Amino acid sequence: MDKTQTTQNLKKHFPQIEFKDSPDDLLHWGQDWTRFYTPNPLCIAFPSNTQEVSALLNYCNSENISVVPSGGRTGLAGGAVAKQGELVVSLSKLRKLDKVNQSASTLRTEAGVVTKTIQEAAQAAGLYWPVDLAASGSCQIGGNIATNAGGLHVIRYGHTRRWIQSLEVVLMNGDIIELNGNLDKNNTGYDFRNLFIGSEGTLGIVTAATLKLCEPPKSLHTFLFALNSFDQAIHILAGLRSRGLVIHTYEVFSKNCIQLVQKVTQRTSPFAKDTWEQFLLFEIDTQGSPETLQHLNTYIEELFETNFIEEGFLSQSPKDARDYWFWRENITESLNTQGKVYKNDIAIPIISLPSFMTDLEKICSSWFGKEQLFLFGHIGDGNIHINLLKPRDMNQDEFLKKCEFHNDELFALIKKYKGSIAAEHGIGLLKARYLNYSKSSEEIRLMQETKKLFDTKGLLNPGKLFPSKDFMSLSSFRIVWKDYDLGLAQEVKLYPHSPKWSLAFDKFCELFVSSFPDLPIQFHHVGSTSIGDASTEGIRAKPIVDILGEVPSLDDLDSFQKKLEESGFIWKGENGISGRRFLKLKSSRGPETFFHIHLFQRGSDEIHKHLLFRDYLKAHPLVAQAYQNQKMRLQSLFHESRKRYTETKASMIHDILAKANFWYEQNSI
Repeated sequence: MDKTQTTQNLKKHFPQIEFKDSPDDLLHWGQDWTRFYTPNPLCIAFPSNTQEVSALLNYCNSENISVVPSGGRTGLAGGAVAKQGELVVSLSKLRKLDKVNQSASTLRTEAGVVTKTIQEAAQAAGLYWPVDLAASGSCQIGGNIATNAGGLHVIRYGHTRRWIQSLEVVLMNGDIIELNGNLDKNNTGYDFRNLFIGSEGTLGIVTAATLKLCEPPKSLHTFLFALNSFDQAIHILAGLRSRGLVIHTYEVFSKNCIQLVQKVTQRTSPFAKDTWEQFLLFEIDTQGSPETLQHLNTYIEELFETNFIEEGFLSQSPKDARDYWFWRENITESLNTQGKVYKNDIAIPIISLPSFMTDLEKICSSWFGKEQLFLFGHIGDGNIHINLLKPRDMNQDEFLKKCEFHNDELFALIKKYKGSIAAEHGIGLLKARYLNYSKSSEEIRLMQETKKLFDTKGLLNPGKLFPSKDFMSLSSFRIVWKDYDLGLAQEVKLYPHSPKWSLAFDKFCELFVSSFPDLPIQFHHVGSTSIGDASTEGIRAKPIVDILGEVPSLDDLDSFQKKLEESGFIWKGENGISGRRFLKLKSSRGPETFFHIHLFQRGSDEIHKHLLFRDYLKAHPLVAQAYQNQKMRLQSLFHESRKRYTETKASMIHDILAKANFWYEQNSI
């Protein structure tokens, strides 16, 4: 059934629900602030209450119609993007907001209420909704809950999760469940509230919630300091905490950020010097205590008397505080005036932030130039926002591809520091293929099984969180494109401009994309035999192994492999390792080529052994020689006995590891 007929059936079945399907509406409601995807929704539905959401999901479940929940669409990870013909279910009409329950300090709200409205309702009752976001005037509370939003005050109040007393959720089959009710204490097994909070609309649609409110801050004091280095910000944070001071916000932004705000807003910087590297903005709540205020002032005086801080300001009025916040609050808007911005929202353990930031600036500056890198964030909770501004002479598609290419390097660094690739905005579409950098294979498997439990057909917000639409069959195979034989490649002095190989590689990419149009994948290869790289450096100068992407199952490659074989560009390789398949690319030198395409099941020990094996060949001349001496014996064994081949290769690897132990200790996978 085509999209038009499906839309007409929906309108006919639900005459009480408003639907929109004009091109402008599809474009507007089918995307969020990510702006890297072309929206292609079926149509937009605007239910007015929970019962209509329930009926709509029940119908879609029975008709196999995929659904994307939609709130204020202010996310930056593609979590509200509909690009595969899904029905967008907007919750913007669910705007009921009850009066504040003063005795319980709670507020019942429907999912479509704007966050700023909730803040104002709490304030009118003398209370405080502590989750404050830059997009609070646009985002909706349902989206805040679905993404477990953080914001400016996480250092003091934590994420949204901490302030949810109960949830009303509609499952994909239409069931409506109320989780926890009005209870403050409820110790009866699993607490499913926390499962839905942060699930990004993949398990159910939050339609209402009861929020817990708190007392507002009593006496905020705002500071703006100039810093020579990021380390100073961490030092001051430790000093404030060691003195028991209540930190309300703690923000850092780089020199590029303040210079850009100056340029866009034509506002003069308050600082005399223009060589400062970082700027620190923080708020302390002295809670109306003169003793606490004196304690704070004493510490600030120490910072200046010792010249640890040379330039800085303390607010003497609400206007001063607004002036200081101007520089932080206008960074994102100023960036948006300059063109396309690629954002990464990450978190690092605070103790590791100084060394991480040094490494981060080093690798990021090499991508597009230091002037295109804008760093800011809520570092009091370890959250850094990495913004890459597209160079003016680069088109958007090329920029996006390069950013995604560099993500692997960035996320590997984050994994090294035991951080998170998503601190606030979630995984969505943008980071789905990188989930393994922050979650183990076992965690991902449990997440997928949980998804299947609540959404059996996989219709709810498909493609979000997990890299494959067909999450139930996902078995996480990695594609590795690598050199086949180090010694042979060196011997024949194979260079990257070999026309036959370029042709074969182009055909490989073309057929792969046509066979797997929905598979997020990058085609690139590094080494002395790089395709499309004009360099002819020796093979030891660059790494051999390159991870390209993921496929759901080896079985899914059958049709792709057949196309390649029919095209005459590959030979079918043997499967010597369990969970692996490789294909030999033909070259002008005949079937014994120097390239294989390997596929491994992620998480198996075999891929680690194999990748280590190849890396050691590159690492040290003695290791390469050890392999060369045994190569012919190994090749003959391959045809005689698979068991003996495997045993001998394992023994070889052990021997090679012993010869390169010094390298292993420094670079073990």
